[in-house]
Amino acid sequence: MRKSELIDIYILEILGRRANEKKPMTQKRLIHWLDVDYNVQITRNTLSSYVQELRDKKYVAGKRGIYRINQFNDNELRLLIDGVLFGQHIPAEDAKVLIAKLKAMSEIGLKDRVKNVYYVEGLNRTQNKDLYDMIDTIDTAIQEGKQIRVEQCRYDKDLKLSKTGKEFIVDPYQLVTEHSRYYLICYVNVDNSTHHGKKLENLRLDRLSNVELLSTARRPINMVPGYEDGKIFQLDQYMKEHIYMWSGESKQVTVRINTYNIGDFIDWFGRDFRVIKKDDEYMVVSLTVNVQALVKWALQYGKIATVIAPDDVRNAIRNELQMISANYVD
Repeated sequence: MRKSELIDIYILEILGRRANEKKPMTQKRLIHWLDVDYNVQITRNTLSSYVQELRDKKYVAGKRGIYRINQFNDNELRLLIDGVLFGQHIPAEDAKVLIAKLKAMSEIGLKDRVKNVYYVEGLNRTQNKDLYDMIDTIDTAIQEGKQIRVEQCRYDKDLKLSKTGKEFIVDPYQLVTEHSRYYLICYVNVDNSTHHGKKLENLRLDRLSNVELLSTARRPINMVPGYEDGKIFQLDQYMKEHIYMWSGESKQVTVRINTYNIGDFIDWFGRDFRVIKKDDEYMVVSLTVNVQALVKWALQYGKIATVIAPDDVRNAIRNELQMISANYVD
């Protein structure tokens, strides 16, 4: 391919590296950089024809100078880069590559300012190198309505992620991310103390291995306990109830919160709760939430919130507190 046939590409590359909406490039400067970067000499009239064609195709914009129209602006790219940086489910090497690609999409100013790729190694990241392959297989199974076979992993005494040899046949329904980790919402076809096979389960993907797509059809959601009566699975509601992605049943609970700290409650549970009573000191609210998740939340926020009902949830919290207290009694 001759240089003349690549000029439009050269123009876009130069604008992508050296110009932006706030600092557009004049045609004079563009002619200069075409010569310096690509050894292309071009007249102003010829350049104008190339620029007009790119403008008509919505690749460039600007009046007193031009700039490349990028798919993402700098602020959007910053959000995407931070999402990769703090995504614990992304292995370190993959995170570096993704961040470099996102930075390459930026205007020149962002490249000079965003240096957070250097923090990748220091953050807690998954050791599971098969994560993306597993996601692809699970996504295929969900789309085709098939079962999968998975093997469980856990960290050993040497702090290495190792296979346990335990396998499960799983009916997959949704892949979600929560607290920078991937989870599979599914029905586990086993009957033991860890995976009781009675309700939907939430399996952490970075604790799985050897995901295999099976030919057998998964069970319909209306055959899963809790959904037989025609109840529709609603992902947004499910995520609100399972704030720590614990499995198990959800219940209607009543909680008393310090009014001053209601924002902390909303951060975790959203605004979809019923206010029973409120004054300047306390608010009493009712909501449906996963029991195990609420117990863990109550331990974390015990100074500002008290579970009033039901009694079995209060007893579960009391038992947890007694076990914790015993660890600190001489």
